[in-house]
Amino acid sequence: MDEALLHPSDYSRGYIRGMRRQRYGSAFGTDAEHERYLAMREGQRAAIGIGYAHGLAAADPLWRAEITTVDQIRELCELVGGQSEAARLLGIADRTVRRWCSGARMPDADVVDKIRREAFDTD
Repeated sequence: MDEALLHPSDYSRGYIRGMRRQRYGSAFGTDAEHERYLAMREGQRAAIGIGYAHGLAAADPLWRAEITTVDQIRELCELVGGQSEAARLLGIADRTVRRWCSGARMPDADVVDKIRREAFDTD
């Protein structure tokens, strides 16, 4: 997957657009655009779609939210380029990240913070 397409600014752009759709409803964008953004939850444009879905739900953005669900872990991994890339960045086995994403285990808070820093390029 092309890392340039999984940039935090894409997540932010999708999040803001989702918030606007949530606030203004069908007065903001067309129904076809809404469906297109919802369909972007996987693949090269995932960051935009994930952000859009979070904004639409009026959820805290991933850079601020408490990460407590398997879906949130999957989404963070997607933002850094997938499960294998998350494992590489953390210096751990792919198998460990797969366990988190399957719900078999949850990572410690410090690990979640490290993934978040990688996803949103913060220190």
